[in-house]
Amino acid sequence: EFGALLKSWVLFWYFHSRVPEDRIQQMLTDIGIIISAGEISNIITKNHEGFHQEKTDIIRAGIQSSSYQHIDDTGARVQGTNQHFTVLCNDYFSAFFINPKKDRLTVIGILSQEEELSYLINPYALGFLEEKLKASVLSSLKPLLKMGAMVRERFEKELNLLIPELKHRHKTMILEAAAIASYQENQASPIIQRLVCDDARQFYYITPLRALCWIHEERHYAKLTPLLAHHQRLLDDFRARIWEYYYQLTEYKKNPKEEEKIRLSHLFEEIFSTKTGYEDLDNRIELTKKKKDFLLVVLDYPDTPLHNNPAELALRMYVIKRKISLGTRSADGTKSWETFFTIMDTCRKLGVNFREYLYDRISKQNKMPSLSSLIPIPP
Repeated sequence: EFGALLKSWVLFWYFHSRVPEDRIQQMLTDIGIIISAGEISNIITKNHEGFHQEKTDIIRAGIQSSSYQHIDDTGARVQGTNQHFTVLCNDYFSAFFINPKKDRLTVIGILSQEEELSYLINPYALGFLEEKLKASVLSSLKPLLKMGAMVRERFEKELNLLIPELKHRHKTMILEAAAIASYQENQASPIIQRLVCDDARQFYYITPLRALCWIHEERHYAKLTPLLAHHQRLLDDFRARIWEYYYQLTEYKKNPKEEEKIRLSHLFEEIFSTKTGYEDLDNRIELTKKKKDFLLVVLDYPDTPLHNNPAELALRMYVIKRKISLGTRSADGTKSWETFFTIMDTCRKLGVNFREYLYDRISKQNKMPSLSSLIPIPP
């Protein structure tokens, strides 16, 4: 049995320094410590129930610490298959999740942190579905109004009894609406009020407010490839206007005033009603204008970030690790990556030494406070 000191260094090297398992084994062998590849793998993936619980506690405290959260995702490899790596974070924590899908139900599962999603048909769910389904289908759902929240197996059983010939895409819509309704009605855990994200569809509708990232939106303009010098000048000039407007939003955040809020709202309309004569640019401007409510959440809630950089930066350390180690090869390995990336980045944000924290917990000294207790939760 290897000691807590060695185990803490193995975990530190693997996650923080991104050293592959075979290199760790070689390093230890070179200094006279005989250890097998299997033993190193076990140190990284096995017997981490305490750390897994700490991850759960971090997420609970992190969600309570702010009315907004950042979210983003990237690709993952698990046992040779393509999956998805998602980060949920704010200034005090980062939490990471690996899932086979990145659909809306997956996102709801991440935000709710329930072991199993529940599904609820209430007036909100019916209203959500009103423009998406025929009146006859909506009418068939009304008996579910009296049944309360249900686990998926029972909900699907009731759904099949009420609408036996329900199309798959309509069933997906109903499941999403019912899961969102249940999430927003749940009194047992705090609901995220504002989600700061890009414009990916899986993030739609779940939270009361969705704040889009300005930097991500501006990238659409950066990707335009005008062939004419005149069109290039038009694009450059318009991008400069976007960044000037962005700067004005950053100044508003520092000192929000009602008259400035009104002015910035009108200015958005003015800028994004521009017609340049460069068709691709004009089409892009029109698309941005339709996102006004999501790009200007900051006017009503000045503490809302204007960009999603914290989430993108949090994903980078995983992307680098993925390039080195390719991915995980077992369920234990996947869970280990989720947990230790969460603990490592949360340590960084809270100013806690990651290696010392690992040693404190593995050695069972428990002299250091839990990370979740260090996350400030407003009254």
